[in-house]
Amino acid sequence: MTDKKSVSIHPKSFVDESLCNLSFEDAIKVGADRSSRIKPEDFRETSVRLCIDGLYRWLDDFSQDTEIASTFCLTRDFIWMWLDYCDNQAEWVELQRLHRRLTKEITHNSSYTDLVDELNKRSWIKSIGRSGRPTNVVIPVSGSKRLSRYCDASSVSFSHLYSLGMGWCLSQNSLGYYKSWTNDKVMPVLDEVNRLVADRRNKFLELENTYQFREGQRKKS
Repeated sequence: MTDKKSVSIHPKSFVDESLCNLSFEDAIKVGADRSSRIKPEDFRETSVRLCIDGLYRWLDDFSQDTEIASTFCLTRDFIWMWLDYCDNQAEWVELQRLHRRLTKEITHNSSYTDLVDELNKRSWIKSIGRSGRPTNVVIPVSGSKRLSRYCDASSVSFSHLYSLGMGWCLSQNSLGYYKSWTNDKVMPVLDEVNRLVADRRNKFLELENTYQFREGQRKKS
């Protein structure tokens, strides 16, 4: 965690920088800059259940200890770092594209509702922890839509993927904080998501074969 690159927050300094390679502190500065350029109406307030034990308390501790940003701003601006991480995971990106391609191909050209249902079937991620009540957060609409595409493809709920992102980003702090918590509470969720992504990819390829077989049979009849 201590080898994260530090950058100036001037826009030109991070135009080509991958946010997931920065420390959490610097990525939050970049995220705050991006959020400041968005119109107020392009944010939305939503309720999420933070599905990792201690997540909000650890984030709040970081906010108070470093005074980099309020907890409210951290829950809003980390999304840019997390989306950059998602976009840099080749398996996640491939799964999203495969999901979208198969959905369009099947819905545009057939009536195989069972295959579409399978494409969008939810899987229950291993729950490491769940808050007792929803937490209200403000999220950029564009960021929410991008994250939702990964949720749809992976079958992971928005609350789980949002919570995982918050925990992973927080773990990238340059101060070396929260290593035990990260190993015990955050990484098991990331491992579970990666397992689901691999399983879903295999499932999608099976569905693609089923679709092509049915189409071949239909054209012969």
